[in-house]
Amino acid sequence: MTMPEVMNLRDFPAETYLQEHAQTTPRVLDVQAAIELALRNNAQIVYLRQAAEVARAEVGSALELRDPELLFGYGEGERSTDRTWLVPRSELAPLYSYPSPGLLISEDPAQLSRETDPRVPRALIPEGGQNNYLTTSSNRFSGTTMDSDSYKVGVRFFPPNPWIAAARRATYRAGYAAALADAYAVEWQVASRIKELYAWIAYLRLDLTLAQQLEEVRQTAAQTAFTLVDSGQMSTIEALTASQRHLQALSDCDKLERDAALAVSELSALLGRSFPAEAIQTGTNRPAPLEPAALESLELQRRTLKNRKEIAAAYWRSQFAEAALREARATRIPWFTNLEGSFGQSNRRKDPDAAWGMEGRTAELDPFYSIPIDEEQDTEWRVEAVVTLPIFSLGPQATRVQRAQYRQAMETLGALTRQALSETLDALARLTQTEARRAAFEADFAARQRRAQAALADLELHPDVAAEDLIRTKEMSVELERMRVRQEYDRQMAILRLEQKVGCELK
Repeated sequence: MTMPEVMNLRDFPAETYLQEHAQTTPRVLDVQAAIELALRNNAQIVYLRQAAEVARAEVGSALELRDPELLFGYGEGERSTDRTWLVPRSELAPLYSYPSPGLLISEDPAQLSRETDPRVPRALIPEGGQNNYLTTSSNRFSGTTMDSDSYKVGVRFFPPNPWIAAARRATYRAGYAAALADAYAVEWQVASRIKELYAWIAYLRLDLTLAQQLEEVRQTAAQTAFTLVDSGQMSTIEALTASQRHLQALSDCDKLERDAALAVSELSALLGRSFPAEAIQTGTNRPAPLEPAALESLELQRRTLKNRKEIAAAYWRSQFAEAALREARATRIPWFTNLEGSFGQSNRRKDPDAAWGMEGRTAELDPFYSIPIDEEQDTEWRVEAVVTLPIFSLGPQATRVQRAQYRQAMETLGALTRQALSETLDALARLTQTEARRAAFEADFAARQRRAQAALADLELHPDVAAEDLIRTKEMSVELERMRVRQEYDRQMAILRLEQKVGCELK
């Protein structure tokens, strides 16, 4: 079961999830195993890797075409007619009511044949005459004379704009590269921090051992001082001073233990798991002295520009912004919004059963209105294209946002580049200073250490030597060793920090 499958956190089966994702703690965890474990389990690294996978999927989607649309259409219709008839005035001519409504026929047979012949044109109003013969009938006829049906099928295609598609693909590719660079940058930061923590834990453990030895020496000195106070050979102030030095040694041991616990906690947070301090194997490996060629300023700056993933991410974001600007400018090029091809057919059929309605009664058809029984069919092929006209996007205001984003990306790239180079030069200066201090200490340490060891051996061979002299000699020997360990740790940390700023291991 995974977290996305659980929609309600109150229903989340915590026990089942913990059993499925039980963490096995290794017995020994060296620095390389810790880095590999962190790259698998660190939440930020996992998130950035998945973000890079999403960006890679977007690269493929840049070439996806919009699905075409299939068009269907069907319709039915009818045509209706509404007529008002003109009839002769009854007082001017005898009227004969023909069975067909709306047709008024004269009683004269010759005139009758002429008036009923549809081939003979009839002028109800003589040329130049007045309308004193015709009048409007109150009879109104209406009815359906034609039915129709039609259908249409077509397909609509959305052709991609090649200029926009190319710019969009470049945008997505730059976004994918930037996402990868972000993930690699965090991976390097986590790996560098793990190396620093291992060096710190190793130093704390070694210094704690020496501090405990110093605490034992000072405890013996404090006990001896109070014994001498009782015998009158030492003042109380001197005894209290010795006791205070013992308490200071105890405080130093306690601080070293707490610092080591904090380092282990930070390391566990980076690894995504909790580990006991005993499982962390620091080892005795120390970074080898760097060759002078590896510490040249120009060479380090060149390697910084090549290996710092933060600079790479900023560069690809500038490429992303540039491609987005090209895409915005490509919208000014006219292109097809869609292409459509269709086929349609319509059928019209005159109704053979058409009848006229007159004042609520069904009437016969007008003999002069012929309704043959026939059908008409129309077929149509059509191709349409819709083209976008960039009228409102021709001005510079249409791309002002993309231009501002591009300037921002370029300024960010320049700032990050200058910052990275400055950090590299600063780390190099710190390493140079550390090496100078270490060299000066080594030159004086060897002589001091030889004298302390010789004095200690000589004092141990003479039982009658004062105890406080032996204690002071041991204390000086331990203090010198602590100083040497500190100098070695400072050198190691300076090298690790320089490697972190350069972005790669220096060999």
